[in-house]
Amino acid sequence: MLACACGWLCMQGQCRHSARALKARSLCGVQAATWAALAYTQQLAGQLAAAIESYHKALGLRQDDSFSNDMLAESLQQECARFSLELISMSAG
Repeated sequence: MLACACGWLCMQGQCRHSARALKARSLCGVQAATWAALAYTQQLAGQLAAAIESYHKALGLRQDDSFSNDMLAESLQQECARFSLELISMSAG
């Protein structure tokens, strides 16, 4: 009877641990989506440095987020193009 009770308690503990892990994983997904949405908004507003940072935060929470990966690459290209134009205008002036 004691072994059965111990097994039941262990199983309850494993279930609680699994539930916490699933909840944490789903919260990370929500947080990653929130960071990605913020980054996209920043990108559309022309705040490329902030967008790049927010995409990195989203990807830190969810590495397999293809939207954040693709949009980060696009933001980096836009930021590099903007920086190149600044350099050209500085050297021309």
